[in-house]
Amino acid sequence: MSQFILTESDYSFQNNEIFLDKNYPDFHHLLNVFRIKENENIKFLLIYKKDFLTKTLFTKCKEVKKNYLRFIVEKIVDNFKPKTEINLYQCVPSFDKLDKIVEKSVELNINNICLVLSKNISVNKNLILPKIKRLEKIIIASTKQSDSKFITKIKNIVNITDLNFLDYKNNFNIVAYENSMTSLTKNFRLKLNDFLEKNKNDENLKFNLLIGPEGGLNIDEINFLKKNNWYDFKLNGNILRVETAVLAMISILKYEIGI
Repeated sequence: MSQFILTESDYSFQNNEIFLDKNYPDFHHLLNVFRIKENENIKFLLIYKKDFLTKTLFTKCKEVKKNYLRFIVEKIVDNFKPKTEINLYQCVPSFDKLDKIVEKSVELNINNICLVLSKNISVNKNLILPKIKRLEKIIIASTKQSDSKFITKIKNIVNITDLNFLDYKNNFNIVAYENSMTSLTKNFRLKLNDFLEKNKNDENLKFNLLIGPEGGLNIDEINFLKKNNWYDFKLNGNILRVETAVLAMISILKYEIGI
């Protein structure tokens, strides 16, 4: 069943019916590309932007007009956010790579993406904030494509020196560093299992991944992070591209913690 995205301002809801007019962002797509027909089943992911909670609406199209579409809501399912979070802290790479990183991270169900300013980023810092709206559109498109039940949130832009997690015992923090003396494959399970054992009674665990920019993180940044409860690992013998490192780290972590 195809999924489309709804926000609170996109539709009117009356007597268990949804009405979508031409102001709905996907109206043209539903009508002229998807070519929706009456009695066709459609799934909508309703997003509450205030807290990013979602509901899945299972509907049947009852009326197709040039100016509006009418759906009967047959079932509503509340989607509860998983208590275990995976958050990506991404030092800002070139914008074309950032687009791809955000797209693929959403497909892998990352909870939050935070853009980080570090010494070796090569993009104009003044252009980062205007980029956020485009990234939010990419998140919506990727959520729709991947049939996700949750919406990834872009958090505030921070400096790398803001990543001080000493006070957060339920955070497991990993930074990819090509010159690390610690191998991810050999040492990761030991530290992860120790963390899980210490926090076995805490359901609200957060796993934070930090990936550097194309120019990498310098030794001063790595030393700061290590003093502030971040573990540095290298993935393998090769130096990976930024976008490759992100996908590898997310996939490894999801596999190891079983989500």
